Amino acid sequence: MIVGKTEDEKTVVDGKFVFKMSDTHGLPLEITVDLLRQKNMVVDWVSFYNAASDVGWQPKRIFSRIEAAVGDVFGSRARQEVSTRLMFCLLRDTHGKEASSHLV
Repeated sequence: MIVGKTEDEKTVVDGKFVFKMSDTHGLPLEITVDLLRQKNMVVDWVSFYNAASDVGWQPKRIFSRIEAAVGDVFGSRARQEVSTRLMFCLLRDTHGKEASSHLV
């Protein structure tokens, strides 16, 4: 469930686990994100995206769920930042370092 630490020492929780709790067990994503925030933890949104994609969710649906959850807990600026970072990571994973150097 724990996959690492961020640069600012927040604990990173596996997005696949978070997705399973939401999709399979019905735990609202907004509540999960807020509970993790209270414990100084964050979600690995790339693994969340991949888990949702693996079960057939379309990218637009995945992004809107992530944006809604982050926006409800942290506000619109954080929602935009998470969405941008997630897109960047997905492009990097798909196209390699060459693509990521164009985005910075």
